Amino acid sequence: MSRDSIQAYLNEIGRYPLLTKAQEVSLGTQIQAWVAIGEKKEYTDEERRIQRVGMRAKAKFISCNLRLVVNIARKYARFCNTLDFMDLIQEGNLGLVRAIEKFDPTRGYAFSTYAYWWIRQSIQRSIQTNDYCIRLPIGIHEAMHKIKKVNETLTKQLGREPTIQEIAISANIKIDDVKTALNAPTMIMSLDKTVNNDEGGGAIIDIIPDHKNSNTIEDAESRINIADAYMAIDRYLDEQTKYVVLERSKDPPTSWKELAIITGVSKGKLQTMEKEGLRRCALLLAIKNKIEST
Repeated sequence: MSRDSIQAYLNEIGRYPLLTKAQEVSLGTQIQAWVAIGEKKEYTDEERRIQRVGMRAKAKFISCNLRLVVNIARKYARFCNTLDFMDLIQEGNLGLVRAIEKFDPTRGYAFSTYAYWWIRQSIQRSIQTNDYCIRLPIGIHEAMHKIKKVNETLTKQLGREPTIQEIAISANIKIDDVKTALNAPTMIMSLDKTVNNDEGGGAIIDIIPDHKNSNTIEDAESRINIADAYMAIDRYLDEQTKYVVLERSKDPPTSWKELAIITGVSKGKLQTMEKEGLRRCALLLAIKNKIEST
């Protein structure tokens, strides 16, 4: 959507004044009276009057709080990959409507305080569902959003990229959870995508080495730098798979029988874990290194 369209929308909603506390209580009471009637086949004249008053109150309540939605949507716009700013606003407006229907003016708190949670939740769910090609758990998504904000703040304060430990302390999140959030997939890339290289370019699928038969740490190390290999093991593997791979890479390697006793996992499953873990590391490093070299 063009900037002119967004500006036209902002100019339009700017015509509606903010509500006072007394107006919020009055309109909220009218809406609650309408909601309390519920759905019926037949209505009395008084109930029809309450419905008309409630509908007008709801429309006014929505119009006067559209700017609140825009302010909240702005905070999430920079974290979106594909969703348009107006898409976020529309999703936030759905949360606003829900908040208005649930708002109880007798509790005494401001509507903006109550509505903020509903609007934010609606926008976050939209981003989680529609903005990522790979759907992420809500907890991971919220952690990613918080970590990105903390990362930006610390970068400005420190004048450099913060470490994972600094991010974890500032965000009050466990280091392992920070690593999980940072490594979570946020976008996908087609294997047919063309990348440039010294030979003139080619598709990603053509430059990925075949590690199908890789079963030892030496097989991976023969293709990639050893420091990169151990970085990949630490970054891309879960704790149990990482433990198995590192124990098998020792000189001499820990026997499968010992590992089975220590981990409580069968020998066959341990061997599969090592094989798949090495294959995953080698594949991801191959893509990473090739893209960085272009």
